[in-house]
Amino acid sequence: MSDHTLKRNPWAGPADAFGAAVAAAGATSLRTRLIALGLVAALLATSLVVWGTPSLRTTLAQPVSDAVQALGAPPAAAATQDRADEQQAARRAKTRSTLTELAAALTAADRETASQLARTVLETALDDPMLDEMLAGISLTRDQLWQIASVGSARPFEELLVEAGYTEGGPGGSAARSAGGQSADGGNGPGADGSSGGSGASGDVGGAGAPGSGGSGTVGPAGADSTEHQQPVGRSGAKDPEEPRCWHYTWQQDAQAVYLQDLEDPYGLDGNPGPRDDDGIACRDLPDDPDRAPSQPQGQFVPTAPSADELLSPSQQYFGMFTEESPYFFGEVDEVAATLQHMPSSVTYFAGWDQDFRADAATSAWTRNMLPIVSWEARPNETNMGPDSSNAVNEEYQLADIIAGNHDDYLRRYAADVAEFGLPVGIRMMHEMNGHWYPWSEQTNGNKPGEYVAAWRHVHDIFTDAGAENVLWFWSPNTIEFPQAQPLEELYPGDEYVDVVGLSGYYRKVIEGKEASFENTYGRSVAGLRAVAPGKPIFLTEVGATETGGKKAEWVTSFFEALRQNPDIIGFTWFQREVTAIPIGESEPVTNDWRLTSSPEVTLVAQHGLRNGNFSEGAPEQPKTELPPLPSEGAEPTEEPTEAPEPTEEPTEAPTDEPAAGTAEEPSPGATEDPTAEITGEPAPEGSGATAEATAEPAPEPSPAASEEPTGQAPESSDSGGGTSEGPADSPQTAASATEEPAVAPRELATAGSTP
Repeated sequence: MSDHTLKRNPWAGPADAFGAAVAAAGATSLRTRLIALGLVAALLATSLVVWGTPSLRTTLAQPVSDAVQALGAPPAAAATQDRADEQQAARRAKTRSTLTELAAALTAADRETASQLARTVLETALDDPMLDEMLAGISLTRDQLWQIASVGSARPFEELLVEAGYTEGGPGGSAARSAGGQSADGGNGPGADGSSGGSGASGDVGGAGAPGSGGSGTVGPAGADSTEHQQPVGRSGAKDPEEPRCWHYTWQQDAQAVYLQDLEDPYGLDGNPGPRDDDGIACRDLPDDPDRAPSQPQGQFVPTAPSADELLSPSQQYFGMFTEESPYFFGEVDEVAATLQHMPSSVTYFAGWDQDFRADAATSAWTRNMLPIVSWEARPNETNMGPDSSNAVNEEYQLADIIAGNHDDYLRRYAADVAEFGLPVGIRMMHEMNGHWYPWSEQTNGNKPGEYVAAWRHVHDIFTDAGAENVLWFWSPNTIEFPQAQPLEELYPGDEYVDVVGLSGYYRKVIEGKEASFENTYGRSVAGLRAVAPGKPIFLTEVGATETGGKKAEWVTSFFEALRQNPDIIGFTWFQREVTAIPIGESEPVTNDWRLTSSPEVTLVAQHGLRNGNFSEGAPEQPKTELPPLPSEGAEPTEEPTEAPEPTEEPTEAPTDEPAAGTAEEPSPGATEDPTAEITGEPAPEGSGATAEATAEPAPEPSPAASEEPTGQAPESSDSGGGTSEGPADSPQTAASATEEPAVAPRELATAGSTP
């Protein structure tokens, strides 16, 4: 279609250009005007040709027109972001729709449909940071979603439905979903109509537990609130679709504006206690709008902690735990706590000297009333732990390098961050130093006698200079009964440099003629600690027992009985791990299940041990039910609690089974033991579970920041998740003996610290 057909003026363009040129020429000198007029004449001639020929005008003018239009268009990046936001909103809308269908399938107990829908969600929304929030809207967790999606899930589908509150919890009561995220089973009514429903389970992620509802009876009482968030009693776990949720917003500032309207946070926009939650920033996973100022924390939860005196002389013993993910995530801890009906009061995690202090991890622990203990390894966290590696050697991390100040910049930064954190932190530095499987051992890596103590004191002094008085220093050797164990007195830094003495030790296997007991695993080693550091509180920093041989329940029973008889042992850390590794001198891997919940029999013994002992509990405290009785053969101890229970058989060699509470014993690691006794199966002293089992035990499996034995030398009792032959675990609580005063003058720690 031509310009004439459209009734446009084809000369408008040239006329405008000519007029502008003449106007410009009129404001200049004569010479300039003549030059300008010449140019205008040339331009006019060209324009007449171009504008008078439609085909030429289209060819030449269209690119110019497009360029002009592009100048007024929004930036490409902004357009791309808009499209991405639209696509994300569409994906989330589809995910919410699928979750609604999933909730309906669960309500109908349609396993096949629910499994398909759960797989769809995992395939399309697994990486969405808002997935957990959306799942909470239908009272599910990510772990439950995976189990629903798994056709071969180890958990019965019906059990999942009850846990999530989608089916009845008993003939007289139906399950009710709690606002906290856990289900609450209704009570069994004695009559056909049922009576009142059972109490709702405590919400583990915020808000009061919802009441269990009886079949046609009355509503049961509400469960206890587990966090700072208070929600109306009786509120269902299923979320009202009109309630604001993080996935409803594109920018964090928009979610923050809603959160600020009510700092009680009834919709959980600030989340539940955790590494990045309850910090006064709503929906932290959402991006910040770059055109607006970042949100400032408001109404954040600030954890508190006991004083130094209370931590070092606690009225109750610590029940500590190590898992692969805590304190960054507490999924496994919560599961174990629910099973044992007792929440740990301490949590241990590993870190290398290539990692900064994680204030969020320590905050997460104290938010749950758990003492954080960092097992701080003087080597990089990323260390080759393969069977052909020599992980005990690292020339950049020799003790002489530490003493010379080669790592001082890192250490000063770490100490400053700990000091700024303010709340107490246990630091278990360079543990199991009496062995030969770590680069800080004086027996390897080119180190020399006396350098361990000098290196420890050097680091300690840096923290003192930084004002990090909130550190509790855990000095934690391995059990002493294994070949090549270095005497403890050669490695102890001194009372003024140590707050708690620890110990790593595991029950690894059955030894013929040896009782599966605390005394045979720890007796001589505990006596050695008392000799080198009299009056210091003792903490069993890595504890575990194997199922191999069928004596684990017997050993666990002895373990809890011994804790009641030794008040200067203020706590323990159980390594909740199943480890597969190649034992020293062997070629085939062996699996040791150290977990405290490895079998129903062991779980029951642990439940009774925690219930009948005097152990502190973290948050949220777990509901207690009546426990089944223990088997008669192991229900009660057969001996009176004397200074130390004597084994039923006399050892054929030197008496290594000295009473744990006896007088200080000379810690002669392995001096009375014949290494070959471990291989032949003779009843060599198992005092720490090391000598008699060392050579046959698997090297440590690589765990977070933990290491495995280098090539085959490692004490059998040090199966630390951190890299010795087998010992995992430091528990953070520390208390002085009931009859002995701490050697160090008490010092106060901050009862409230700055949040990270």
